Amino acid sequence: MRIALIVEGLKGDGLARRKAVEQLYDQKVGKLFGFLARGTSQSEVEDLAHEVLIRIIQGGPTFEGGPRQFMGWFWTVARNVRTDFFRKTGRREFVEFEDDVAMPPSDRADAKNPELVVRENLFRLCVEQAYEIFGKTFPDRAQTLSWQVSDQLDINEIARILGRTEGATREYLSQCRKKLGTFLDRCRQYR
Repeated sequence: MRIALIVEGLKGDGLARRKAVEQLYDQKVGKLFGFLARGTSQSEVEDLAHEVLIRIIQGGPTFEGGPRQFMGWFWTVARNVRTDFFRKTGRREFVEFEDDVAMPPSDRADAKNPELVVRENLFRLCVEQAYEIFGKTFPDRAQTLSWQVSDQLDINEIARILGRTEGATREYLSQCRKKLGTFLDRCRQYR
């Protein structure tokens, strides 16, 4: 079932809504679990995923927008649930460059090759650590990249937030990516 049909199904009731929820779960649970798994136990991941789905189901009937906006909303809800959890438990939240993380290794085709799994995990950890250091060193630049990558804001929206022209914003984003690249260089050894 395509995302557009899931969005419409969530606005319905009865069988259509149940089918939409099942399809959403089938299509996104692997990535959702992978996204929620960093720094949490398996039972916590299940509880957090349950909370995400409840919020999506509750908000589905009033959601206005297309499939792309829906997926943005879905990942925003997931990020908020995860952030709230870390805030409530007092644990350190893991920083990620992208919200739409890869499937957990157990669900991947190359999961049977332990060397590839280890390299993938080392690479992911390296990127997380590099981005965290980048964020502490250049918090404004990290936030701007997050608006573009995680929040999928376009240049116009970012320019408006920064109070810059579109051209100046494009150049600033380019410089932000270059600075981030210097932090990520050390991770190439795992690729």
